[in-house]
Amino acid sequence: MLPKEELTQRYISNFEQFPPIIQRLEVLPRQHQLAFLACCVERMLLNYYLVEGLPGWGEKNILKNAMSQIWKIVRGERLDPKYLNCLKEDVLECDSDPDDYYPISEYFVDDEHNDYCKYCVVGTSSICGIACLLDFSLSDKIEDMLDVFSTMLGALEDYVTIEQNTKYESREDEMKIISAHPAIQLEAEQQQSDLENLEKNPVLNSDLIEKLRLNARNPDLALHKIIEK
Repeated sequence: MLPKEELTQRYISNFEQFPPIIQRLEVLPRQHQLAFLACCVERMLLNYYLVEGLPGWGEKNILKNAMSQIWKIVRGERLDPKYLNCLKEDVLECDSDPDDYYPISEYFVDDEHNDYCKYCVVGTSSICGIACLLDFSLSDKIEDMLDVFSTMLGALEDYVTIEQNTKYESREDEMKIISAHPAIQLEAEQQQSDLENLEKNPVLNSDLIEKLRLNARNPDLALHKIIEK
């Protein structure tokens, strides 16, 4: 079996848009990396309302609180590692039983089933993304950074795959079509914009951090709104 970090790198390389972003992200200061990844997770969290209230899923307020703590770290605050680990446990408790809501081996059964799968993709990835982000906030490991990034990309790929409800002749054809999907294209554009803002500012100030945070929370970036356009 390949090492986890190699699997993650290979997964990211499925998309032509994102490896160059990772290369630029890797050379930024850790605080900038954390800010960038927090924006990625915030955009996915916009979709959590799809599972909130369904049996087994935790309240969004738990996830929003965790993100608030992460933004404090981005601003330079030092938080107790024990507290962050407890926070991670609370976040992971929000996840539903995947056997009940995310039978990923059975896509394309019917529209109702596919909707459940899409909901679980965004629910689970929001939770896992925050958990990985908390891990990265406690470390400086490149694999923790890549875990966050690949979790978000994996969710987008799965969501679009289910939404398109198409079986492809080859993996190459599948990735070519998925990479051109508006949701993937818009995420790449948002990441480019965030990265450019971070690269221009060697020192993060409160105004830039707030700008990044508010942009990532723009409700128009929710997946269903992108797909409906």
